[in-house]
Amino acid sequence: MCGDGKAELRKRLHQWNAKKFLQKLKRVAMIKGVEVIEVNPAYTSVIGMLKYAPQLNIDKDIAGTYVIGRRALGFKEDTPENYERLLKDKAYLEFALKRSVENSKKLLTNLIQSLQGESSGCEGANGRNPAWQVLKVVLFFPILGKVLPRDSSPLKPVLVEGVWDRVRGRLVPLSAGGAFQ
Repeated sequence: MCGDGKAELRKRLHQWNAKKFLQKLKRVAMIKGVEVIEVNPAYTSVIGMLKYAPQLNIDKDIAGTYVIGRRALGFKEDTPENYERLLKDKAYLEFALKRSVENSKKLLTNLIQSLQGESSGCEGANGRNPAWQVLKVVLFFPILGKVLPRDSSPLKPVLVEGVWDRVRGRLVPLSAGGAFQ
C-alpha cells in the first residue's frame, strides 16, 4: 500500500463494507426463505488446498468453498491418514529437511517437532489446529517446491496411495527408502 497515512481509514472502510454486505445478504436471504449458516473460515483454504484440490482435481479456491460447505453441514476435517504417516516417516522428514531452503531449515524443524505427539484432531492455542499449517510447509517445500503452488495435483499420489517416492525420485536423490509404511 501507499504510505499516505490512511491505512487505518482504508481498513475501517473495508470492514464496514463487508459488515454492511453481510447484513444485506442475511436480510435478502430471510425474505427469500433461505437459511444462512455462518462458519469460521479459518484454515479453509489450506485444508481445501491439501485435501480436496489434489484429490478432486479442482482449484484451491473451489476446494476452500467445499470445506466451508462441509463445515456448514457439521463435518470436521481430519488430517488424511497418508499425510499423518508421511509426517512420521523418517526418510521423508530427512528428504524434506534436505529439500528445504537453508533459511527455512530451522523453521521446518521447529514445525515438525511441534506437531510430533499431537493428534490431528487436537487444537492448539486459541482453538487453532496447527496440523494443517505444518502439513502445508512439510508438503509444499519438498514435494511441490513452492510456498503456494497453483497446482496441487502432485500431492494426489501421497494423499490417495501414500506414495511419495515418485515425486522424491525426480527431485532429490536420497539413500533411504521411498514409500512410507
